[in-house]
Amino acid sequence: MAHDAVQILATVQGNQGYGLWELGLYRQSLDAYRRQAELFQRLGASWGAAFGESSARFSIASVAAPLCAEGQMEPSEVERLAREAVATAVACGDRGNEANGRLLLAQRLPGAPATAEIERALAVARGSGDRRAIRFAQRILARQRVLAHPPLSEEAYRLLAEAADDARASNDLEDTARAMLMRAWMRFRTGPREQWLAESDEALDAIERIRALQAEESIRTLAFGPWTFAYYRFSGSLLDGLDTSPDADGDLDLALRTIERMRARVLLDALDRAGVALRPAPADPASFAGVDTLRQRLAPDQALLSYQLAPSTPDAEDASENGGPWVVVVTRARAKAVRLPPRATVEDRVAMFLGLCRRRDGTEARAAAVLYRDLLAGALAEAGGGIRRLVVVPDGCLNRLPFGALRDGEGGTPLAASVEISVAPSATLWLRWKSAENVQSGPRATLALADPDLGATAPAEQRAAPSKLGGQALGSLRRARAEAHALISATAHSGSVLLSGRDASESALKHADLRAVGIIHLAAHAIVNDAHPQRSAILLAPGAGDDGLLQVREIVALPLAGKVVVLTACRSASGAEIEGEGVLGLARGFHQAGAAAVMGTLWPVRDEDMAAFTRAFASHLGRGESLSAALRAAAGSAIRAGAPVDAWAGAVLIGNGDLVVVPRSSSAPRGHSAGLVVLLVALSLLAVVRRARSRRRAAYTASPLTNEPRER
Repeated sequence: MAHDAVQILATVQGNQGYGLWELGLYRQSLDAYRRQAELFQRLGASWGAAFGESSARFSIASVAAPLCAEGQMEPSEVERLAREAVATAVACGDRGNEANGRLLLAQRLPGAPATAEIERALAVARGSGDRRAIRFAQRILARQRVLAHPPLSEEAYRLLAEAADDARASNDLEDTARAMLMRAWMRFRTGPREQWLAESDEALDAIERIRALQAEESIRTLAFGPWTFAYYRFSGSLLDGLDTSPDADGDLDLALRTIERMRARVLLDALDRAGVALRPAPADPASFAGVDTLRQRLAPDQALLSYQLAPSTPDAEDASENGGPWVVVVTRARAKAVRLPPRATVEDRVAMFLGLCRRRDGTEARAAAVLYRDLLAGALAEAGGGIRRLVVVPDGCLNRLPFGALRDGEGGTPLAASVEISVAPSATLWLRWKSAENVQSGPRATLALADPDLGATAPAEQRAAPSKLGGQALGSLRRARAEAHALISATAHSGSVLLSGRDASESALKHADLRAVGIIHLAAHAIVNDAHPQRSAILLAPGAGDDGLLQVREIVALPLAGKVVVLTACRSASGAEIEGEGVLGLARGFHQAGAAAVMGTLWPVRDEDMAAFTRAFASHLGRGESLSAALRAAAGSAIRAGAPVDAWAGAVLIGNGDLVVVPRSSSAPRGHSAGLVVLLVALSLLAVVRRARSRRRAAYTASPLTNEPRER
């Protein structure tokens, strides 16, 4: 291969490694950087190749640190890679990466050897004139001075002041923020408390200024991720000190507001610009949800659970204090914080539980009980008795967890049978949706697009969809039309419309007059692209100039303010998990378009399971029940029928679950004739229902391959 081609490939691998690192895909990032180092080695001993390999070796050592924190690499291997990075840099005279490599190595060494390595790194950096490397070394050495016994605080603050002043003089906003974060951490260690609180807030403001400079949403989302450790650390430190705090209530409120400053910020910004969920001042901590405002809006039987799983991969300058995992419980009567198991433990247990759920044989019961103990038992105990409704604000892997499937004990009943559960990307968003829930009152029409005909005229990307769905054939969804009929009948509005086959087109949805519509139901196949969330799509019928792929970039342009969206499609409530921002996927797109609530699914669902669940859900909506109450009732019906968890637990409600889409005044049967019809139907179906229950139990426990069930 030609020299230039190899150099281009090496650059591509480096860019790929950086992008994967930003997404938290550390193992893939490590592999990309290793390929880059090998390519530079192939170029020979030229000056440019040697420096390229030096940079790649430093990146390898850097990405190894979070892998070690996640338990995927031994500390001794990380130390070896750091020494290899230093040796490569020394050999080619790359003093900048030598200094940085020595700083990485120092983090793997104890006390005096670590301090000596940092001092050597600072000397090398000063000799090279690399101001960023000098500032980095000064910050790390300042931290080391504070950790010394006894602490050398005066020298530590002097070093940090030099680093901060130089960063400001260089107009380096990132290094300025890093210096401010280090100073806040040092105040936490040395006091006084008031300065720690003030300087922590100033450091977060510095991060906000960096964030505000990113005009493009996707870049702002990714750029914000590496800074989320600061929010976890400050909030977690506040929660950890509640027992000894002179202002425990104030610290709990500040901890909650701090983590809210991190959550779903790009979504909040988009809604602000569209005038859907306005806030007083985007960066003002007072504009985010706090304890008092939540207590005022929560019902007496309602609790909000705000989870925060501090990352297992602390920042290089985080001094390993990452805030810890917590859940903040808020009810009308009280607010408490409960410590959770380590994030890595929770991630492992959630992954195991989800895998067992897909087996459809009940083996997930024990794992469900363990997760209930880990995540809910303490929180519900603090919430007190009488809680019948939960608003869950998840974090990290908890975005994939169906909380309704958890149970108090291996032989217990899943939580969804007795408690209404809704999910919110942030408590601040939940408050906005609650504030706007009466904007569209009265009966509203339903627009349903079911079982669209993808057709032979579908574009190439849509015809290629089976490969993106693991080989799943995208055939007709025979039961989707019936479930759409059920939803339209239950909501009982003369303006409701069902479009199916070729009529269920992307063009029809885009050009529909949605002003009188309250519910949009899409019963179709879906593609969820975790690597490129904007390419996720609902598959509708093509035609009239549209390809049938209703992608996220098109969803956000729909006029959906205050509406409810029912997405009975595979993984419509899942997507890429971005630190701080949450899940980027189809449901997020509908929320960005203004939807107040989205019912979707966390995993691939069988056509027959989804149809049965949606019919039960629609039936309870038609009785004037709220969205979360109807979801609970539908889950309860499936549980009583002996359905496996896989058949019902994937359906989740994201947004304002308290919305009632069919007012009770319009849902109640009128007159003696309606009562007579109900009585006759009940009598004629009684025996049928008993027989159907036994058939459903047998069907639900059958092999996943029985009758080749079709997924959406």
